[in-house]
Amino acid sequence: MTEIQEEEINLREYLNVLLKRKGIIILIFLIAVITAALVSYFALSPVYQSSMVFSVALIDNRPPTTIIAQAENNVPVIKINEALEVINSNFILDEIIKRSDLNISSDQLRTRIEVENLKGTNFIKVSAEADSPEKAKELAENIVKIFIEKNQNRYTKK
Repeated sequence: MTEIQEEEINLREYLNVLLKRKGIIILIFLIAVITAALVSYFALSPVYQSSMVFSVALIDNRPPTTIIAQAENNVPVIKINEALEVINSNFILDEIIKRSDLNISSDQLRTRIEVENLKGTNFIKVSAEADSPEKAKELAENIVKIFIEKNQNRYTKK
């Protein structure tokens, strides 16, 4: 049978090695911190996000209690998925690019916006990213405003 040799770990030896090499350890730490600071300051730019939540509902001349009753009984007032698709369509995105004076394509804009349905509601959340808070806010407002303008007739019962 082979004998298993046990080596004794001496923490003092490890501490002596660390103390002996403390200059190198501190130098590596400082290089890492300085590199991270320089990359953060010069290479990265802040990204601001603005979000808006709005409700999409069918509007007609019925009293509001009828519309509320329909929503409470899980009768779909409108198709939320359809509204999400319309917001992400090139038709809407091209109009947003035009009004916001952006020099990007609709595919590039699509990567800067996020449109989602708040679960179990008829609310839609639109989030937009830009390099300044004002641009992000304007972009989110334009998305909602253009969607409402272009689709108002579809959601108004006459």
